[in-house]
Amino acid sequence: MGSDLAEDYARDWDRRRRDAALYGLVTVGLIDAATDQAMTVHPVVADVNRSRLLTAPRRELYAISSTAVTLLHACCQGLDVRRPAHWPTWRNLVPHATALLGWLSPHLGEDDLATLVEAAAMITTALWRGGNYATAERLARASLKAVSGLSTDHPASLTARSQLAHVIAVTRYDEAEKMFRKILEDQRCILGDLHPDTMFSRRVLARLAGLRGRYRQAEQMYRRLIADCQHRLDGDHEEILHLRHGLAGMVERLGRFEEAESMFRALHDDQRRILGDDHQECLELRSGIGRPVEDQQRYAEAEQLYRHLLADRERVLGGDHPSTLNTRHSLARVVAAQGDLDEAEKLYQGLFADRQRILGDDHPLTIATREFLTKMREDSSLAGQPGIAPMEALMYLPHEHSSE
Repeated sequence: MGSDLAEDYARDWDRRRRDAALYGLVTVGLIDAATDQAMTVHPVVADVNRSRLLTAPRRELYAISSTAVTLLHACCQGLDVRRPAHWPTWRNLVPHATALLGWLSPHLGEDDLATLVEAAAMITTALWRGGNYATAERLARASLKAVSGLSTDHPASLTARSQLAHVIAVTRYDEAEKMFRKILEDQRCILGDLHPDTMFSRRVLARLAGLRGRYRQAEQMYRRLIADCQHRLDGDHEEILHLRHGLAGMVERLGRFEEAESMFRALHDDQRRILGDDHQECLELRSGIGRPVEDQQRYAEAEQLYRHLLADRERVLGGDHPSTLNTRHSLARVVAAQGDLDEAEKLYQGLFADRQRILGDDHPLTIATREFLTKMREDSSLAGQPGIAPMEALMYLPHEHSSE
């Protein structure tokens, strides 16, 4: 009986000490109770706790580290990197992933490190899909640094290298292509030609070939990939749908506009059935339909497609998302193509101001938009002409590409 009382007293004493410590931290603003189940801590408190944890006995540190990685990985389950509604949750995981990669990774076993890098890769993908390219690259580089002690052909190392290359592929095509060629060599040796990661690298290389203007080569690469996938994957498998999207884009770039439109429309029907109207992939495909319609000089039809797409992208993705800005560019382009250069100039002025605000003065898209405005102002002979302004007389950005 006396032993039970002593244990109760000890527990009560520990609780009161804990509550007093937490109250003191709240009072001086070092922690804040965000919800009933979570709190926000000041960086000083976080650093003190991390330093203290590193002094724990090795067995305890291993258990704490493994639990932290498991919890982060569990948070990623059930989230979709392509769902805009999930992007705020993915962003909330960034500081946790960054802290674990920078502080804890040297103390993890290989299995836990691989799990951590896998979680970071999912978060990185969600970031660049949401338009947060700079944050995505920082997290990808942190992952690569965390696996620096592993061999370059370790699965965790391959994952980190692939993620960084994929982020770079958003804007720096030449650099990304060189990285992916080396990664593909290692993946083929270690994982085999038909491993999903190997197939992913092959798909990105096909996309990069297209982005660098090698459309016929890219078409052949996509067709080989589809042939390799069809005998082992269901026709509705995500990978085959991605490949069909890439192939349709190359067919359009090669000037086979009717064929491309038909391919985009069929793929859009399949994606709507599988994913729903507001999914990011379906929005990308509606842009894909607009391009060959525009290429066939059905500008009024293309304008309506882009206006409806713009409204949906603003609603689903937000006004500052790169895809929303790209749709505004497409809309301005087809307005100009119909000869309404005054309206097109207004659209481009607004787009230029937003690109300047979001991307900065030196970003290639900002520069290209500014150059287009200059061209329109100088070429007054186009203003007021009825009908369709010749497309070759207009300086415009390339069609947007799908963010695979």
